[in-house]
Amino acid sequence: ESDLVSAGKETLTVLRSRGAQLKIFLSLLLSYFPEVILRSTTRKAFCAGGDVRTVALTCKDGRFEEALDFFRHEYHMDYLLGSLKTTKQISFIEGICMGGGAGISVHGSYRVASESTVFAMPECNIGLVPDIGASYFLPRLPRQLGRYLALTGARLNGAAAVAAGVATHYVPTSLLDSLERRLSEVINTREFDPDIVRLALEECTEAVAPIGDYPNIESIESCFGKDTVEEILDELGKLQADGGGAAEFAKEAIDSMTKANPLSLKLALEAQKRGSKSTLRECFEMEFALVANLVMGTGGGDFYEGIRAALIDKDRNPKWTLKSIRDVEAIDQYFQLPAGVDELFS
Repeated sequence: ESDLVSAGKETLTVLRSRGAQLKIFLSLLLSYFPEVILRSTTRKAFCAGGDVRTVALTCKDGRFEEALDFFRHEYHMDYLLGSLKTTKQISFIEGICMGGGAGISVHGSYRVASESTVFAMPECNIGLVPDIGASYFLPRLPRQLGRYLALTGARLNGAAAVAAGVATHYVPTSLLDSLERRLSEVINTREFDPDIVRLALEECTEAVAPIGDYPNIESIESCFGKDTVEEILDELGKLQADGGGAAEFAKEAIDSMTKANPLSLKLALEAQKRGSKSTLRECFEMEFALVANLVMGTGGGDFYEGIRAALIDKDRNPKWTLKSIRDVEAIDQYFQLPAGVDELFS
């Protein structure tokens, strides 16, 4: 039995089913089509993420198994999309792309950004950690950008997303409709040629500045290359105190990290370190353990509090259990599944 669920308001609709059914369905679908195009029905958002508000309310009621099913289904689908061997996935990332939206796009072969693209991983602000395979792809971005995005929730525009490697092609919005029609024609032909797909994309693509030309990239690399969250904050503090050209950047980064859940920041950085040496599958397993621990707190714990502040009461003033980074002690236990929770790929 399966049901259709929305992956975010006015965004893509995905098929959700249980365990093996989901994998079988997607395997059959994707083995039949050599190329798959993902595009939102609205230009405002590719996908702003899953319905975490409903999940948080579920956790508040103590229905943790139901909440974990949401993440289990999501990760199964994302992992399958990231493991495709013969099918090329083309995602048109228009508008907002966050959380779950990243999960169904960044692991694909082609990710098309435009001037409307807004990419971010703001999970630390809601008491979670960047997931959907983020512990795999973020550490592989250049110049410590992955850590910067994970810890601050900073946003990338379309050109920056391509320069960073989050997206693969930059195509102006005015050309997207014609590109989609051209790709659809290629995909539907009996004599499918993947080189034609590649050429169609390249014909519409505009060059972007290299990542080294982007503002504050040297500061991002020097500050976020430090080994601990405390050291990162200290380095940012020195940069702000210097009063130079990067002082405002440092202030904004400090402000963002200060508002985030301290525990989430510590876990996110450690996940980046471990993920840099792990396979995609191992990263999803690690993230599932982290999320399971975070959402199973009493009354939904900091996860519910983060969602309450951001999406329910909207006071933007979460009351985290721990008040500062220095209050966070041992974190290794969060990387182990809670008792009674099945493995992600069991």
